Amino acid sequence: MFRRVWLPLLAGLGVVFTLGWGLAQSPNVVRLPVVFTEHEAVVVAPREFVAPPEVVDGKWSSDGRYAIVVRRYARLTQPLNPPEQFQWSILVWDHRQRRAVEVWKGTGGEKLVQEIHWMAGAPVALMQVENGVREVAENVVEKIAVFVRVHAPTGTLKILGDTDRWNGFLVSPVKPFALLLGQQDYQVLRADGTLSAPVPYEQVFATSESRRPSWGWMLGTWTADGTKLVTVLLGKTPEGKPERKFILIDPLAGKSQPVSQEPPLYERAPRRLPLRVEMVEGELKAGDSVAKVRSAWLVGTKGRLLLCADAQAADLSPSGDAVWYISQGAAWVAPLQKLNRGQYEAMHREALREAAISSAKQIGLALLMYVQDYDETFPPNTGDIQMILMPYVKNEEIFNLPGTNFFYLMNMETLASIDKPAETMLGYIQTPYGRAVIWVDGHVTWHND
Repeated sequence: MFRRVWLPLLAGLGVVFTLGWGLAQSPNVVRLPVVFTEHEAVVVAPREFVAPPEVVDGKWSSDGRYAIVVRRYARLTQPLNPPEQFQWSILVWDHRQRRAVEVWKGTGGEKLVQEIHWMAGAPVALMQVENGVREVAENVVEKIAVFVRVHAPTGTLKILGDTDRWNGFLVSPVKPFALLLGQQDYQVLRADGTLSAPVPYEQVFATSESRRPSWGWMLGTWTADGTKLVTVLLGKTPEGKPERKFILIDPLAGKSQPVSQEPPLYERAPRRLPLRVEMVEGELKAGDSVAKVRSAWLVGTKGRLLLCADAQAADLSPSGDAVWYISQGAAWVAPLQKLNRGQYEAMHREALREAAISSAKQIGLALLMYVQDYDETFPPNTGDIQMILMPYVKNEEIFNLPGTNFFYLMNMETLASIDKPAETMLGYIQTPYGRAVIWVDGHVTWHND
């Protein structure tokens, strides 16, 4: 889904992968921008900016194509007295196109969105949004809510009905429809935005229950196929004993019937992705100051990788190809690139070659600087060449690339004694795939083994 040129990124960072198919180190040691599943290597691409602070909520669509992002922002002229009203915006992140579209902007209280639910198999989200408060008694207020539909592909938001029309909604976990529940009736909302005619609760429960129904009777559990609801009514038998009655509701047909036992219910299937996101709490110390932080980690079958050192929330997409997270109030998405064994080994080989060549050039430069300081004489070959060259290198890690060795071939020779500097080897870095050779004149070449 996301096309990236991974090799220049990894080589530019001086990243070298461990040898073989798998990690040769403890999963608790973070050294590589890759984790492994049983059959793949997973690389984290550069993160992508989604929305500026203050992002307070968000949710992936069921297929991982879109995400709803809820943002609150205000200019606090008096930080100790925050405003009663905030500026809010609702955005849709398109993971495939890598862009966010603002679908609504307005004012609201400290919390705006109460619920976010995506319709099954459709790029449509339903949300319950606060729309102020009203006084219902002296010193007693209740929140007013409106219900909205967001169509992600077009970036449009539509308010469903009047402010007081609905008490709640139920979204089928399997089929692309939802029920908007009013005080006396409900309507069926399809994924295309069409609404059915109102269906009175009296009509639905007329054949299954003699008592006057209420909208709360609809707050049942979905059946396994996601088309019906099972509600339980508690009562008493004519003898005064407690009684539970199961009622099977068909909201699309507007009917119900009593059943003797509870039918199979819907159960959300556990995520079987070989990856997961883990939040870890820790502390940062600077002098006497201590700050508590939560870090987000990508964990595979083998290995774990730090995604963000200070994250407020993080969530792996349902498709397992990106991680959505909030850091310092801003929202980010880190795309994940999955590679098979052949792709990984090719990337591994090329990244190791580039890193070895880079290190060889730095070592060659350090040796020539040494020669200039010591009467054009190369250092002795006493086995401690790394220590001898330390004053001339900025990073000692160039001698310690994992899975490689540096071999120094000179022993106090002078430049004047070397007839052909461009054809005389000064040393080389050996890797499992080849060697980066340093020549006396300072140039470096690669030789496959």
